[in-house]
Amino acid sequence: MTRRSSTAVAATIAAVALFASACGSDSDKTDSDKSAAGASSATSSATVGGKTLDAKFETKCAKDGGTTVMTLLDAENATYGMLTVSAIIDESGTVQTAGIAGSEGGSNGLPYTAGFAPGLPGGSASAKQDGNTFVVTGEGIGARDKGNPTATSSFEITFACESIIGG
Repeated sequence: MTRRSSTAVAATIAAVALFASACGSDSDKTDSDKSAAGASSATSSATVGGKTLDAKFETKCAKDGGTTVMTLLDAENATYGMLTVSAIIDESGTVQTAGIAGSEGGSNGLPYTAGFAPGLPGGSASAKQDGNTFVVTGEGIGARDKGNPTATSSFEITFACESIIGG
């Protein structure tokens, strides 16, 4: 079960990152495809276990129907390698997934992962929205501790979206 949970977290994080990266660049979108209303003056950030991750995030946000997908990317992070932070929120404001993944930086040489998805043990998440700024908080599990792969860590992710593609 613990191996399955870690695999599920990794798969969820990968799926969110893939979906969010498929949103592409803003440069190929018309102004009517972007939502600038409520453009954020906040700064995107991610905190895990009370520790703010040192990163220079590029923020992408997209909306398809009632689903909002947000991603933060630091492709050359000094500690975590390629660092991706992402979340999907449905039309009712419920967090469907939230994940933090680095290609390195986990314990014992493992990649760094932490995430939440409904149905996985030991996690929870909620979201608040203020204009184009979304704050996702909760607890997630990850592959940071081989001895206890279902150990949880608290997280807080701020997605400061300059615009929301399709929003």
